[in-house]
Amino acid sequence: MSTREKRLAPRFELELPVTIKTREQELTSHTMTLSRHGVFVATPHLRMAGELIQLYITLPFELVTAAASLKMMAVVARVVTTAEAEQRHQKAGMGLKFFMVATADKEIWDAFIAGLDRARKLAMARPQEAGAPSATEREAAPVCPIPLPPHRQGPMRFLVRARNPEQLRQFAIRELAQGSMFLRTPLMRSLREEVEIILIHPRTEEEFPIAGLVSGLRSTGPIAERGMAIEFSRCDAPFRSQFDRFVSVGAHTTADLMAM
Repeated sequence: MSTREKRLAPRFELELPVTIKTREQELTSHTMTLSRHGVFVATPHLRMAGELIQLYITLPFELVTAAASLKMMAVVARVVTTAEAEQRHQKAGMGLKFFMVATADKEIWDAFIAGLDRARKLAMARPQEAGAPSATEREAAPVCPIPLPPHRQGPMRFLVRARNPEQLRQFAIRELAQGSMFLRTPLMRSLREEVEIILIHPRTEEEFPIAGLVSGLRSTGPIAERGMAIEFSRCDAPFRSQFDRFVSVGAHTTADLMAM
């Protein structure tokens, strides 16, 4: 991964209180690392990779201008068992990738991560004085409190990750060209409800949002085959051109952002 890609996808070591809810149990723990699109949670109570879980993350008042509890549906992306953790000299736990999140919670989380990133850059830019914290300590210590945006109503957002740029190109050829897609998920929304698909670039983790309406539901049959048909609100030539640039460079240009 290049330096630019690392800059576009920052990770932070920070403990935040979390609650994990499944059908069988409710667990409380804390994060070990976090990023814009997921967290690693320390816990010996592991779930299966690929499982959907309900995740609550608390942003304490010491870190932000207004304490917040964020609710997200997340997918278990990786599992570190107790035995593996001992070999790596770390804690057992699970890497969780966000999948479904309300607009307000997504915007608050994005603002929080952006605030951590700004604080780290400011801390690293300051010259170190005698007896002052080291560069590593300054990098780990956020400048608080981080301002959060006001609570805003909006559509439910679904985060979809492409495995590689070619998968994004195929999405443009098929789904974007026809103006719709089928999202495989057991998490159903109502017919004609507004939703937003957020495609995540595999190299940079930048986002490309696509607004749409739920046009069909497949709520029976095997869970792996259930999901929603989503009709895109926009798929004209300028929009597809913006998406092509996103695939190529891994980020929106300023002109694209202003046009959307």
